[in-house]
Amino acid sequence: MERQTEETIEAELTGLREQYRYLGIFGLRRIIAQRAAEESQLASIYLLINKRGVPIAGNLPAWPTDVETVSNRFHFSLEAPGGAGTRRYLGRSVELDQGYFLVARDIEDKLRTQALLVNAIALGSGLMLVFGVIGGFVMSRWMLTRIESINRATAQIMAGDLGRRIAVDGSGDEFDELATNLNAMLERIERLLAGMREVTDNIAHDL
Repeated sequence: MERQTEETIEAELTGLREQYRYLGIFGLRRIIAQRAAEESQLASIYLLINKRGVPIAGNLPAWPTDVETVSNRFHFSLEAPGGAGTRRYLGRSVELDQGYFLVARDIEDKLRTQALLVNAIALGSGLMLVFGVIGGFVMSRWMLTRIESINRATAQIMAGDLGRRIAVDGSGDEFDELATNLNAMLERIERLLAGMREVTDNIAHDL
């Protein structure tokens, strides 16, 4: 939006320079006076002054004060008509043989939109960070709980409780798949051990 405003201002400056070249200072004065008369709400600013700083035509009584210049761009503020508060403007000026002229645009709405977007991005980023931390904490606690459950079950199995099995919560995730595979392995080991006990019991009986 700022680039579009700058391009509009630059296009107007180019057109007014051309008018000055063909029509002179009086023709430029007439054109600026005509454009200024159409801007009762000061959405656009036009001002032509002579070398002494005296206004010749435009919708400002004098050259704006407290002007901040950045890369040949003017930033300044004016009181809006009808007590609507202070409005901020972006403008450019051109030096002529017989004076200067200024073209500026009201960028208050654009700056408010920019501030709204910045605040929304900051708020959204903050919420994402908070929810990310909370979600990461909850996920890590859930994973640690599942791992601890598997560790407790394997510790009991290693202590001799071969009938112990790892709990499956039915979610179908990787932990459930791991628990299912481990339980199947334990079932097979238990059957093999039972078979070995039967064989050794038979051998002992025969001996």
